[in-house]
Amino acid sequence: MSLTDDYKFRMASDINELKNYNIQYLEGKLSDTCYQSGKLHIESNDILNELVVINSFGFITSCSQPQIKINNLKQRAFIVGILEKKLYNKIKKYFKNDIEIYIDLTTNNSDINLTIEDNEVYSGSIFTEYPCADWFGCNLYEDLCETHNEIQIIDLNWDRNTLFQRLVSFFEVISKENYNI
Repeated sequence: MSLTDDYKFRMASDINELKNYNIQYLEGKLSDTCYQSGKLHIESNDILNELVVINSFGFITSCSQPQIKINNLKQRAFIVGILEKKLYNKIKKYFKNDIEIYIDLTTNNSDINLTIEDNEVYSGSIFTEYPCADWFGCNLYEDLCETHNEIQIIDLNWDRNTLFQRLVSFFEVISKENYNI
């Protein structure tokens, strides 16, 4: 692992610097983060443009997967990251009842099936054992806890592949309302 890139994340001086490092990682300009060693998984190519936009609006992502239905593999779209607390109710209202949002992944366990492969079901929250401090380091941890939630958003529709496009639309609508994000 490149200690230099990992160190940049851990020593970010503010949320904007952290956001910019995450975007650089998504664009392949950084080789590692403090939550991900190595390159993105190839399935992320399908949602890469949306991930960059979502991160540019301040939802700093740490894990995601697109919706996939191929042969014996079926998976729901989901995204995990940190988001300003004041955006939580707005995002819940915007998406109504067709997504599931979990806050504080260290204590909230989900029984939602995320992936079915060869009739084997995989469910539960993503990274429930890793609090924010573990992936973003200590430098910003207290500030992040005051202003942000670590959240997981899961699209409840197995057949829809629009979660990421809908998140981009949400942030575009919010930014037009002159909401400071």
